[in-house]
Amino acid sequence: MENLRFLIYKDGGRDYRFRLVSSHSTIILFSSPFRSKAGVLRSIANLLHHLRFHGNFSRRLSPEFQYYFIVRSREGHILATSRFYEQRDAREADMDRLKFGWSTGQVDDLTLHSRAS
Repeated sequence: MENLRFLIYKDGGRDYRFRLVSSHSTIILFSSPFRSKAGVLRSIANLLHHLRFHGNFSRRLSPEFQYYFIVRSREGHILATSRFYEQRDAREADMDRLKFGWSTGQVDDLTLHSRAS
């Protein structure tokens, strides 16, 4: 099982976001912006719950013909968006890894280590 970790950071607009990254620092998922750190932490908890259900994954193809997926809540809210993939099989492998093959992600709060927070 691979250890994936969530990175919480502030973007240029001063909103909080998270990325889910692999042990090789490859970004797998990223979030929409949140006004508060509490909001981003709730979103991570919600995402962890919804990753278990196949129906919460939606496969997509970008206008540039790159594969990606989104993860939605039962209510239809977008919880996270994947990176772009050149090959469909790579997208499918990451989706399977998220559903079945990883241990609960560690959360690293990068805002604690920056002067801008």
